[in-house]
Amino acid sequence: MHRHKGLEWPAIQLELEDNQGKLWSLNQMEKTGGEPNVAGYDRKTGEHIFYNCLAESTRGRRSVCYDHEVLDSRQENKLENSAVEMASDMGIGLLSENG
Repeated sequence: MHRHKGLEWPAIQLELEDNQGKLWSLNQMEKTGGEPNVAGYDRKTGEHIFYNCLAESTRGRRSVCYDHEVLDSRQENKLENSAVEMASDMGIGLLSENG
């Protein structure tokens, strides 16, 4: 709880119960070895923000290109997927250096 100061768990639970899509996305993050955690609250959207809280990529998210363009351009050692496509399939977005 010390990492989540100012966040109210009953409100987070209600949000997840009311938004099955977000709950599904969190489950997809966990299925690929992620550890999603609530990181804050966006006052503009009225939604809680969740991030994957791992120090490094999980086994289920390694050996991928950044996007489909790079994936298509690889001539050798073709990879199966891109990070952008994986995130889209999970219903999540990628973080940038700016958040």
